[in-house]
Amino acid sequence: MTGFAMQRLLLCFVLLLGSAPLLAVQVADMYSASVPVADQSVAERQRATRQALAEVMVRLVGNRAILGDDRLVDTLKRADDYVLGYAYSDPGLPPGLDTPTGSEASDAGSEVPEHSLALRVSFEGNILQSVLRDLLLPVWPVDRPVLVVWLGQQGASGAQYYEAAEQDGVVSVVEAALKRRGVPFKMPLYDLQDQMSLSADQALVGSVRELLVAGQRYGARHWLVLEVPTSSTQNRALTWQVGGEHENAAGKHSARLGISPVAGAVDAAIDRFSKAFVFQARHGERELDLVVGKVNSYGDFKALMDALDQLEVVTGVQVTQVEEGVLYLELRAAGDADVLLNTLDGHRNFERVMDIGAVGSSYRYQWRADYQ
Repeated sequence: MTGFAMQRLLLCFVLLLGSAPLLAVQVADMYSASVPVADQSVAERQRATRQALAEVMVRLVGNRAILGDDRLVDTLKRADDYVLGYAYSDPGLPPGLDTPTGSEASDAGSEVPEHSLALRVSFEGNILQSVLRDLLLPVWPVDRPVLVVWLGQQGASGAQYYEAAEQDGVVSVVEAALKRRGVPFKMPLYDLQDQMSLSADQALVGSVRELLVAGQRYGARHWLVLEVPTSSTQNRALTWQVGGEHENAAGKHSARLGISPVAGAVDAAIDRFSKAFVFQARHGERELDLVVGKVNSYGDFKALMDALDQLEVVTGVQVTQVEEGVLYLELRAAGDADVLLNTLDGHRNFERVMDIGAVGSSYRYQWRADYQ
């Protein structure tokens, strides 16, 4: 097919699809949570349902601080109104969920008794999304970037990657905490290839270039670096780092009674990480000019449009110009422009090339068809 014929084909699809509204895609299991219960009484089920809704709301908003927002109090009291279904399971919960997530009991640091029974509650996702928007609460889109999780330790001989012992619980706690927060992740192999591209010392000090290179192996551009306590450091604050190429954050988490210090550090990191991706609905939309190169076939064009269609933060798209292998797009997006850019930066098919435009309103990306 000649370049001219390709342009004619793409222009036909511009007329058909260019101004079509874009729809959100829900991530599986985003609206369910499991909570320990003492029995199957109505009162205990209602308590657990409120706690499960609190966990789901934290997952949707991206920050545990939302539970202190007065706007959410009435919603949590009426948790039963949003239930799609529930079921009891035995035994207990996955590792790392040994505290009532999102409850006042966690913040108080109270001890939690062991449970052999759990209640899994599923909620109406569309209704909860409407609640967040009606209350003007932040929303973390369900299309979320993958984190590579690097676990390291500071020992007497220096930094080293964490070597999990047989039936070790630390990795399970990290994985359970990330699943609870709705964050996709990859655990590295820590083999020779990993250690050649990223040393433990580079990971723990947050070397951006090396973290990016190491993450390419796992198809991720974002990371979580977590310090795992040793016998000599178990009583001090754990350091964490989270981010990507364009935005990074670091902090420390102090161990608290009744709460796994590792799970607490993961929670603190995700609270911070989500801020780069949340938007507040009904606070107006932004327009952003996007130039996407390496769109070399109709298949590339269709895949690109499908990818944008799946981004919750994108509310509309208009193709304004087509050149040889290049699309010029005008996007409408909820929230600030940085939220959309962070979302695109975390998408495996979009690779930012450079910012263009006098006021920074236009951005250039390349389409990576090899990641279909």
